[in-house]
Amino acid sequence: MQATKDGERTEALVVVTQAETGEEVAQGRTYISPDTNPRIFPLADGSYDVDVRVLSIKEQITQSYTGVEINEGKTVEQTADFSTGELAIQVTRNGALSDMTVHVFGPGTKEKVARGRTYTKQNTNSRVFRLTGGSYDAVVKTVEIAGRTEHRSNNIHVGGRARIEHMHDFTSGPLRVGAVQAGPFVDVTVQVRNAEGAVT
Repeated sequence: MQATKDGERTEALVVVTQAETGEEVAQGRTYISPDTNPRIFPLADGSYDVDVRVLSIKEQITQSYTGVEINEGKTVEQTADFSTGELAIQVTRNGALSDMTVHVFGPGTKEKVARGRTYTKQNTNSRVFRLTGGSYDAVVKTVEIAGRTEHRSNNIHVGGRARIEHMHDFTSGPLRVGAVQAGPFVDVTVQVRNAEGAVT
């Protein structure tokens, strides 16, 4: 297993587990020397999952490979490329560019690695983030719809030195409430709750 970033060897932690049982069978660091990067693991024939976590940057970014097959003693070569790439997130409401906040997290964690706002202009929506190659979760929250409606997208893979386009469309409609008493409209307070009972 080789680990690279922007065309150079980079330090990473490699963890190998048996695919069926989840039992860890090997782990090691690549460092940056050609003597250890690629890191070579002697394994029995079988199916393995491999997690590669880059150690040369502060973000805890991991690339995962599932179902790696080792057969008849043949060498399987794999490169985890952590080169920076772009994640472009476009958000619309009813098909039109919409003002949203965007938060990008490490996969399955609450560790925030980037944030921004789309607004409604073409030069800001899509909102573009430059990220180390790996998988990310993104949460977009609308500032235009009551209740701070949000949408989460998991495991968006950002490839090294590439641009990934991601898009989400919110749908909404107006709610008009009137109150009358014996004919004419009367002054009332209105409170709207969602299906879970939260005030929107």
